[in-house]
Amino acid sequence: MPSRRPWLRLYTAWRTDPRVQSLPAEVRAAFINLLCLAGESGRPGYVEESPGKPFGHKALAHAINVHPAALNRILDTLIEHDVGGLTRLDGGGLLVGKWGSNQPVDPLAQERMLRYR
Repeated sequence: MPSRRPWLRLYTAWRTDPRVQSLPAEVRAAFINLLCLAGESGRPGYVEESPGKPFGHKALAHAINVHPAALNRILDTLIEHDVGGLTRLDGGGLLVGKWGSNQPVDPLAQERMLRYR
């Protein structure tokens, strides 16, 4: 899948947020991988194989590097702890609900960067 956004914004408070740090390392790592998928999506914030097509269970587990048997437990944990506003959508998709506020797009950023290249 081609990258739509080659980078993510990750706040340094992630390291010290007690709500996040109370989660197992496997769950935190899976969430970072979900963020990467949400950034690569044709619809930013949506975790999907292609626009409007959610990942299948095994494909998503593989994409975020977790065992398929652990996937639902990990997703349930992230949703229960409101990490990133992760939400299950009808039809099996996932949405990082806080994507827009945590990953804002600056329409002038590309223009500014061209001056430095």
